Amino acid sequence: MFEISELFKQVSRLKRSEKFVANNFCSAHDLARISERKGSCFLWNEGAALVVNCDGKVNRAYFFLESMDAVSQLRVLVDQFPDKPVVVDCVGRVPQVDRLSDVLRISGFRSYAKLSRWKSGSIRFGTHPLHFDNSYRVAENDDCLYILRMLNETFDQYISHLPSKEKLLSLIENQLVFCASNDEEIIAVVCLEKIGAKAIYSYQNAVLERYRAMGIGGRLLQYGLYQFRECTQYSAWIEDNNIVSKRMHNTIGFTPDGLKDHVLIYE
Repeated sequence: MFEISELFKQVSRLKRSEKFVANNFCSAHDLARISERKGSCFLWNEGAALVVNCDGKVNRAYFFLESMDAVSQLRVLVDQFPDKPVVVDCVGRVPQVDRLSDVLRISGFRSYAKLSRWKSGSIRFGTHPLHFDNSYRVAENDDCLYILRMLNETFDQYISHLPSKEKLLSLIENQLVFCASNDEEIIAVVCLEKIGAKAIYSYQNAVLERYRAMGIGGRLLQYGLYQFRECTQYSAWIEDNNIVSKRMHNTIGFTPDGLKDHVLIYE
């Protein structure tokens, strides 16, 4: 836990530099919530400030730098944090994100994964109306723990920002989580998130291993997105080496928009 007022004070100081750099994509409200969380930490020095959020089992870091030349001062702060590894996301467009990632790697961070943002203005559902049987449904509160375990067993937590139990329950209660079942067993799940009034983010999609390569994940994603067919913008973050997810999203109208996320780790 830390004082959010001190964070705003130090960030304001660093922002006076014309070469200010940050990887922060949290709102002021999000940062305030992080400041109240047990295990969170805020550190700063002359050229850098660092927020470390204990995101489930992952220590995820948001940094603020006077300039890229202050990365060495960032490393000093990361070294002060007792629990490793620390994960950072560098989000931006090429070549800026490539340059920032290179500077971090020179300072001791290790490149871990690369993702691209995919977007669509409308979903391609095919030439015929969609017909889904009763194996596709909206998730219920009682499904929460099973889905949470399924997501944690499917995804690399360093790469994926997996929901907490509280967030997943909120998504379920807002009818943003969808399941495919076989003999009452949940075999696939799609989590969506609303962004504003007319945008949908494809948050997480998972299929049990023995049911993969059958098209179930793609059909369930269409089922979920069909419930929000009046929206005007859809987005997803896809790991660059995930050929299956790229193909699935491309089939229904998603294409890369040029925004990249380089995930790095300091151990």
